[in-house]
Amino acid sequence: MKLSDVNMRPKLVSLFLIVGLVPMIFVGWYSEKSADAALMKTAFGQLEAVRSIKKTQIEKFFAERHGDIAVLAKNADAITSLEEMENAYETEGGKVNGPVWNKWAKESTVWLNHFVKEYGYYDLFLIAEDGDVVYSYAKEPDLGQNLINGELKNSSLGKAYHKAKSSNSIAMADFEPYAPSKGEPAAFLAAPVMKNDKRLGVIALQISLEAINAIMQERSGMGQTGETYLVGSDRRMRSDSYLDKVGHTVKASFAGSVEKNGVDTQGSREALAGKTDSRIIIDYNGNPVLSSYAPLKMGDTTWAILAEIDLAEVDDPVEALIRSIAITAAVIALLVAIMAYLIAISISKPLSYCVQVLGRMAMGDVQQEVVVNRKDEIGQLLDSVKSLMTVEKEVATHMGSLATGNLQIHVQERSKDDTLLLAMKSLMTAEIQVAENMKKLAEGDLCIQVQPRSEGDILLHAMKNMVEKLNKVVADIQESTDNVAAGSTEISTAAETLSHGASEQAASVEESSASMEEMSSSISQNSDNSLQTEKIALRAAADAKESGQAVVETVDAMKLIAEKISIIGEIARQTDLLALNAAIEAARAGEQGQGFAVVASEVRKLAERSAAAATEINTMSNKSKAVAERAGELLKKLVPDIQKTAELVQEISASSKEQNSGANQVNLALQQLDQVIQQNASAAEELAANSEELSAQSRNLQSAIGFFKIDGGDNRQNRRASNLRTSNKPSSGKRPTPKVATPVTKPTRKDQQHLLMDMSDFAKPTTSDDGFEQF
Repeated sequence: MKLSDVNMRPKLVSLFLIVGLVPMIFVGWYSEKSADAALMKTAFGQLEAVRSIKKTQIEKFFAERHGDIAVLAKNADAITSLEEMENAYETEGGKVNGPVWNKWAKESTVWLNHFVKEYGYYDLFLIAEDGDVVYSYAKEPDLGQNLINGELKNSSLGKAYHKAKSSNSIAMADFEPYAPSKGEPAAFLAAPVMKNDKRLGVIALQISLEAINAIMQERSGMGQTGETYLVGSDRRMRSDSYLDKVGHTVKASFAGSVEKNGVDTQGSREALAGKTDSRIIIDYNGNPVLSSYAPLKMGDTTWAILAEIDLAEVDDPVEALIRSIAITAAVIALLVAIMAYLIAISISKPLSYCVQVLGRMAMGDVQQEVVVNRKDEIGQLLDSVKSLMTVEKEVATHMGSLATGNLQIHVQERSKDDTLLLAMKSLMTAEIQVAENMKKLAEGDLCIQVQPRSEGDILLHAMKNMVEKLNKVVADIQESTDNVAAGSTEISTAAETLSHGASEQAASVEESSASMEEMSSSISQNSDNSLQTEKIALRAAADAKESGQAVVETVDAMKLIAEKISIIGEIARQTDLLALNAAIEAARAGEQGQGFAVVASEVRKLAERSAAAATEINTMSNKSKAVAERAGELLKKLVPDIQKTAELVQEISASSKEQNSGANQVNLALQQLDQVIQQNASAAEELAANSEELSAQSRNLQSAIGFFKIDGGDNRQNRRASNLRTSNKPSSGKRPTPKVATPVTKPTRKDQQHLLMDMSDFAKPTTSDDGFEQF
């Protein structure tokens, strides 16, 4: 949307708001930036001061610890205690808590107790030259251990002992978990004990973590989220965190991982690399903080000291300032908006009234009253609109008279520059001329001459073109009417001829359709007979196949019977032999065997008859077997012939179905052709009736068009009269003689049988079809 499309009132209100608010927004933005920069500078300065103080305190703490152990290593009581306890430890077999050891431990504890408690140490150790821990103030499990070859040789105490012994000076071992102190992180200071330039052993102090935390957790001027803490070179805590007292203590740092419990931030990395700086970083909790960091060196040990405070806490005053500026801006914006609205409405309301009046005038409302109640430029504008309204009313009155058809009104221009009324006067003249011409046109006079007043006179140019077009159109209509009258008579004659020919064709097609129905009936009967024959042939083939299988089974059974009969013959032979043997044995027995001999004789006779019967049965079975085999061979030859016959019958049945389908299609086509011919005959009759009606209407049109007078009208009248005489001339009454369709003879049963086998004759055009096409 363009600015010029916006209403005046919103633009005025927006302008006042922009003029009032932009400077205030700029001042607020500048104030916010200045305040933020000042607060950041103050916060960083405060952090740097705290960091420097804490660094100085830690350095002083370790310097004091160095001084303590240096003094202690040269103390006569400490030297004596180390010598006596080492002797007692060796004398009592390398054990502590012996009588001599306890005597010296009790005497040493008196002054060592005051030293440990006064300076805040966790423990104090006396270590012999050979690495034996001969005294411990806290008496933890490290007492009596050897730091050279014992379990504590790699502990932080062992490292401090080895550093002090090898450098022959004060050494420090950094914090790491120390098993004898329940795994708590511990750091140690160690110094060699010298007597007459001879090293007797090493004295060591276990530094208390509480003393370091007391320094680092003193939070004066640190706000709610400020803290200072120490980080070792291994990125683990060297003092407990104030904000995270669970996950970021020295103990949790060594027990967990650097990622979760250590400090691997940009500040810790740069401080451990020896860089001192202050900037905004992400702390170990993932929060943006203001961080001031620096390296902290204690001998060969380097720590990082960091002083941090959350960025959100530093930004709180700036956010409060922004809220105050926003509230002030909102109040001022509201006041400016009210004032701007009142001023804008005093300007835009009369302008809107003027626009409304002009808008209604543009819509044609010229009866409204314009009220002028002010004398400034807007009042002058309304006065001009009122004068324009008066002129519009006069013009509306003239136009109203013109709209009612009153062309007798008098239009008088007010001056030579009165373009509107001069134009209306010219319009009235043109309207009178048009009215006269339209009167002549209403009387049918197309011979009028229309002269346009100028090239831009669209109305008279259009009327001139209309008269010319009407002349041409009426002349064309008259000529076309004559042609239609003549053509309608010819169409009527042709339609009657077409109707007669269509009727004759319909009769021929009906006869053809009857013949096709009889032929289709014969084909259907043949198809049914072929289906019955097919079923009988298939059944005979199946029966023949089953008979062949039965003959094969019969042959097999006869072979089995022959085998069994041969067994019976063998049994009869054996029985005869046994009967012979029995007779011989009976003869040998004498009288006692006579009865047995009679029985043996009868058995032998039965065996001979059985053998004879078996021979006869075997002969008959061989003959029956030969007959059955011959019957089987004949059935094998007969079954393929029967199957072939069934296949041929199936083909005949399929061919009959196809012939029946073709005959039905031909019959359907003939029926459709008959319907088309009947429709053509009906349409021809309707066409003849319509042509008669058209002829009558053309005569009426000729009578009506004769009302108009056109250029060259006499010649057209003569031609029209000639055409009418020609079209009204009676016709000869002859019609074209159509070819008569050859009657179709009803086919006999013999012909139907021939048609069932050969349908090729129906592919040739019949005589009646030739007659239809030629017609």
